[in-house]
Amino acid sequence: REVTDQTLDVEVPAGIADGQAIRLSGKGSAAQRGGITGDLFIKIHVDPDETLRRDGDDVRSIESISFVDASLGTTKSVTTLAGEHELEIPSGTQPGAEFRLAGKGFPRLQGSGTGDQLVTVEVSIPQKLSKQQREALEAFRQAKPKKSLF
Repeated sequence: REVTDQTLDVEVPAGIADGQAIRLSGKGSAAQRGGITGDLFIKIHVDPDETLRRDGDDVRSIESISFVDASLGTTKSVTTLAGEHELEIPSGTQPGAEFRLAGKGFPRLQGSGTGDQLVTVEVSIPQKLSKQQREALEAFRQAKPKKSLF
């Protein structure tokens, strides 16, 4: 037996998670007395992303919108694994609302298809208002809401 360094090209499958291992049959240590060569196990470490968080095959993210956009609705550009995606946020969206982007998650290793991306909406409230903004909000406060049938 002889100790040597060897460089191997390893194909890492799409969708592999942090802590999983890849097995390379016959690439491990040589057996004593001419036996079968062992296997090499490579443990995978995936660096975390600043905005996207893995949850199984799904991806989670948080998007911040203004209270005006939450009230009136808007379109928000959202970062996904495949790039930017336009997310339609309907009027009346509440803080903590979650939207599902089907098929925007990780590929499934032991099956077909992909996970989803779940986007949680965080509504930001301004800490300081201009005089014009304050007047507009005071007018909104004074306006009578439409009668609801429910």
